[in-house]
Amino acid sequence: MNLYNMIIKYLENDMENIKQNQERCPICGSPHFIKIDSNEYQCENCGFLKVHNEELSEEKILVINAYSILRQGNYVDAEEAFDDILNKNKNNYEALWGKICSHHGIVFVEDNNKIYPAFHDIVDINFLEEKDYKRFLSICPEKLKEVYINLAKRIEDLRDKYYKQVLKEKPYDIFISFKASDEKGNNTKDYIEATNLHSFLVGKGYKVFFSPVSLKEKTASEYEPYIYHALRTAKVMIVYGQKEEYFEAKWLKNEWGRFIRMIDEGIKEDGSLIVCYENMNPNNLPNRLKKLQCLNLSDKTAYITLDKVLHKLINEKINSKQKVNDNNITMDNVIIGNIIEFGSYPETLKDKSINIISNITDEKGFYLGDDNEKYAYLVSNIYENETTIKGIKIKSGEGLYFKVEPIKWRVKNVINGKACLESENIIDSHLFDDISNNYETSCIRKYLNNGFYNRAFTENEKKIITETDSNIKVVNTVKKGIIFKRKTIETNEKMVRDKITLIGEELNYEPKKITDYAKANYAFSFIENGNGNYWLRSINKISQEGICYVDYTGYANCNLVPFGVNGVAVAIKISLENNSK
Repeated sequence: MNLYNMIIKYLENDMENIKQNQERCPICGSPHFIKIDSNEYQCENCGFLKVHNEELSEEKILVINAYSILRQGNYVDAEEAFDDILNKNKNNYEALWGKICSHHGIVFVEDNNKIYPAFHDIVDINFLEEKDYKRFLSICPEKLKEVYINLAKRIEDLRDKYYKQVLKEKPYDIFISFKASDEKGNNTKDYIEATNLHSFLVGKGYKVFFSPVSLKEKTASEYEPYIYHALRTAKVMIVYGQKEEYFEAKWLKNEWGRFIRMIDEGIKEDGSLIVCYENMNPNNLPNRLKKLQCLNLSDKTAYITLDKVLHKLINEKINSKQKVNDNNITMDNVIIGNIIEFGSYPETLKDKSINIISNITDEKGFYLGDDNEKYAYLVSNIYENETTIKGIKIKSGEGLYFKVEPIKWRVKNVINGKACLESENIIDSHLFDDISNNYETSCIRKYLNNGFYNRAFTENEKKIITETDSNIKVVNTVKKGIIFKRKTIETNEKMVRDKITLIGEELNYEPKKITDYAKANYAFSFIENGNGNYWLRSINKISQEGICYVDYTGYANCNLVPFGVNGVAVAIKISLENNSK
């Protein structure tokens, strides 16, 4: 059987199921259609157009199949499927809408007979400002626009609400996922036992997301931003159930499926999932769950075991990412590959709910907010005419405040009691130099070892930063020949010693995320993934006339001096000796 016939057969079965299920929309599952013509009906939730007794074309079948992939949560595959359709017909508005939903990780889920958009990931892009969305409106039939526009506004409202919420909400340790009610709307046994589990975990001091408590003051339409925040921040998810079919329930599966995908795709660095069950055979769990750690809560020692497992997954991981200061630097807590925090620098755009309460700055030029956090003031200078930071449009010349936060560093190596650290993100931007590509005499080197050094570190922190020998290449122009005085370019290697330095030559470079502060300070940011460009201290090996930088893909390029301002990612070396002596 060829692929086309397989799709036809699949859709015939799917369509039959739809007919048996009150003619539900094959895209989002909604049973609610609006009659817009004599034989045309539009899903009032997702905009899908259904024509009565329509003979489906091959292209229409491919569109429905792509949406089926999207409904299953396979966002990457779905986007590729929609792209294939658009490559053949760029004006297929249904495929373009599907591509936008795939890119944003949007799938529709049902709760209490209502359909809500749920997010696999919420990107830093205003949905209504998407180029693809604007093009979609230009090709969408006029009679269908209103539903799509209203849906887009619903989606953007949720996305915006999430960003505002995440700035206020503290992260969770544990997310409890369970089926709360049966088909009659009554509380399940799972609900009762999950409540006991919640009480036990709270008593152990964990911050737990438990929907009956965490969403108590929220309406159903407000759930998603809070759920997404909990899924995104929770270190552990506990999926609880007493019936095999409950683990396949639509809303429950949506929660654990999203959590697993966040782990698989690297969105969650340290996520773990535990399956807790009773009165059932764990071999009957969905395939993806039965491969995970499963715990029978019917066992007398189950809660003791669970406590030990959670301590290892949460407390020990927290301790492995200790904030480094002058009192806890040891060989034991600075491990190659780990992320540690050391020093502080402006990073996140101030939330509108926070007020600056001081007119006078401290010794580093920082202001105090009413949340008792420090903030830096910056007159924005945007790389492009305007940009979006946390869903807020920013233009050059705006006065903005940014929260001062710990600088995150990746431990690159540990040698002879000293650790080499590299900033995990692009933390600022700066001109390399306006005259030369010689790092030794560059203005960026002066900035790093004066302005940045004094602003980012306390006096005690400075004591444990050691000088770093930085290998650089210096270009000299030499006149040779007696008669013609020909000019020859020679390259010499030289060592410079600094407390703060740019990253040097490596075999492989890592793409880096850009902070809000750097973005507002003229650093380039690739809108699709939030990565930026950052300077190296290496000259261009071929032309020897420029200086190298790493672009948003992790690939080394070259820029001519004095043209261009790039992001700044830095490297330092710290002593691991005990400073408490």
